[in-house]
Amino acid sequence: MECAYDEDLNENAFFQVLQADHQELFQKATLEGWVICVPRSGALPKYPLTDEDFLSHILIPSDELPESHFCSLLDRQVKVLDRMITAEGDDGRTFSTNILFEETCYTDELYKYKVLCLESLLEQHSCSGHAISNPLISLGSLRDCIDFLWTESSGQPVLEKLDESIEGFLTSQPDLEEEPLQTQIDLAKGLYEHCLRNTLKDQRLQEQVRNNRHLMQNVRIAVETYVQHGIYKILIKGIVAATASEDAKLNKVIRNSVELQLKDLDVRSELFEKIPAAKQEVAKIDGFSTVLGKIGCIQKALGILSGNPANQAVSADDFLPILIFLVVKVSLPNWLAHLTMMRDFNFSDLDENLNSFLVTSLEAAIEHVRSGRLFEPLYPEAQGEEKVKLEMENLEKNVTEYLFRNIQVDNMAKVQDLLAPSSLLDEFTTEDMCHPLCTCEKCECELSRQKSSLSVGLSSTNEKGLTALHVACRHGRLEIAEFLLEIGAQVTAKDLQGNTPLHYAAIGGHQHLLLLLLNSKASPNSMNNNGNTPLHFAAQNGHETCLKALIYFCEHVGRPINVNWPNSNGDIPLHHAAKWGYEGIAQILLEAGSRPDLKNNRKVSPMDLAHSVHISKLLSTVNKPTGGGFRKRLSFIKMKIAAASKLRLDLMDLSPSGSSLSSPSRSRENLLEYGTKPTSVQQSKKENFLLSGGKAVASYLGGRRALSLLPPWN
Repeated sequence: MECAYDEDLNENAFFQVLQADHQELFQKATLEGWVICVPRSGALPKYPLTDEDFLSHILIPSDELPESHFCSLLDRQVKVLDRMITAEGDDGRTFSTNILFEETCYTDELYKYKVLCLESLLEQHSCSGHAISNPLISLGSLRDCIDFLWTESSGQPVLEKLDESIEGFLTSQPDLEEEPLQTQIDLAKGLYEHCLRNTLKDQRLQEQVRNNRHLMQNVRIAVETYVQHGIYKILIKGIVAATASEDAKLNKVIRNSVELQLKDLDVRSELFEKIPAAKQEVAKIDGFSTVLGKIGCIQKALGILSGNPANQAVSADDFLPILIFLVVKVSLPNWLAHLTMMRDFNFSDLDENLNSFLVTSLEAAIEHVRSGRLFEPLYPEAQGEEKVKLEMENLEKNVTEYLFRNIQVDNMAKVQDLLAPSSLLDEFTTEDMCHPLCTCEKCECELSRQKSSLSVGLSSTNEKGLTALHVACRHGRLEIAEFLLEIGAQVTAKDLQGNTPLHYAAIGGHQHLLLLLLNSKASPNSMNNNGNTPLHFAAQNGHETCLKALIYFCEHVGRPINVNWPNSNGDIPLHHAAKWGYEGIAQILLEAGSRPDLKNNRKVSPMDLAHSVHISKLLSTVNKPTGGGFRKRLSFIKMKIAAASKLRLDLMDLSPSGSSLSSPSRSRENLLEYGTKPTSVQQSKKENFLLSGGKAVASYLGGRRALSLLPPWN
């Protein structure tokens, strides 16, 4: 099969419990040659699995069609078709999921049996009314982890001890963000291991995890998630500081690749409609404070893509190009910081198989973006010279596009020919025709094409309003641009978006072209339809040399340039430099008089947008003394950065109404789902703890200010 997903089924919790706690059922299935279905690691529901859940995943092949028709041990009819498995229920409903891969296994007695790894449970059963024999709990969020620790241990005392450890760590490591990355990893791991040891001292928890490997893994995940959330705001500052330089380089590539389309990456068209929903999930990564939450965003995006109309599991060849597209299109200014946390701060080996696949895929996507080869084929063998040749032949029918394409590929000779049509007609003699009076289709087409060249001029535009000079500046063709200006091209020409050739030179980072246009009287303060000047684009796309050229040229010739000019969103160039981490550009703008306190239409200043501690420190030095010991003390000032300033971390997966905490009734339902029916005293203690207790939980609720927004408890 071409499925991308793979895992070691021997490590699968569902399969392990089936073999350990249902030995007779497992032995019967292997002796009879029945098919065993196993949901992939990480696909378990949040309720304890019952006997019915296991019985519904053992399939008996039919005598007539043993490869496609089966009957489960619950007497449900099951069909397999095109990597999709469907079970029919008694009420007429059907349950379907993808088959990720199949594996042939052997027992110690060499009995052969088949195992199908499924995208999700084949059929889900409510635990109400059934004995709970196998409480397999799947932790998918911070709230799940808090509820798990509360219900499976002594509750409040365990969480209070975790809070004490977290508070002690924050007190003892006030300058964690200034430490090298490896030191941060070691310190965070040390805190996690300390908290895990303390948690496992709980007598109730000790008894439960002694012979339950899956429960022990959940304890690791829950403790790690709780700890990460408690130290996130200081931890993310350190990670962002360590990756700031590389993130800025990545952002420059991304900002210069905004025109990337799905077709450029050969994404299958049937997946197009799934991309917006997947993008929304990936965009939430910076809203989660834990490895569990961040990886969960990628996992949810994969789940959305897997449910495509073609009923096929998404393969690696499908998933990687889409991830590349999402990395470019999601406006996340610190991709490498979040990737570093997912990869290097996963101490509990969270869902090892799936986690490895998702993080490795994201890392591969980011590396491909960093390479700068986004507009080259992802799989070069799919392209060929014939395709390029055919493209040029088709363009010849549209003379303007043919001219622009030759400018793009830097074919100076052809550009000169197309812009000197009289010479073409002189060269087109009767020797090129069948005979002087020939009216055959070939001769008529050639004559028509040559005559149409007369209409190709410097003012000709395509459907986007681009002129030849726009195209030359967009693609950095200096020699062609000089030729166009010599024969009368207009530097003030605007496309349909209001961009001048100078805008395109700044967008592409072509300093020599930019200086050529400025010397040709191009206006450095020209605005497009959104109020953006060339200075905005140079700052946004990370082109420091172009920014210097604009500012220093205008200063040299005495031409005014406004570094604090706001666009239609109220953003000045410094907003862009601060957001995308361009420290050198921010320094130049500040020296030229840019103001870090100016706010845009959303009342956000460049300081508020700074995701890097380095940028924050730079902006904070404006109009402050530099003598004495100021700069020495500056490194110890707790700088505010955007990545650590979100008020509602980890709250997107809670109630749709947006309240800081799910309803009281829902909280009680969570406790019941885990098979623990708390007394009213236990419930009251938990509610009081959530409302006034642990600091990590208070932070989870959105800070103390958010506590006043909570609904009253029943």
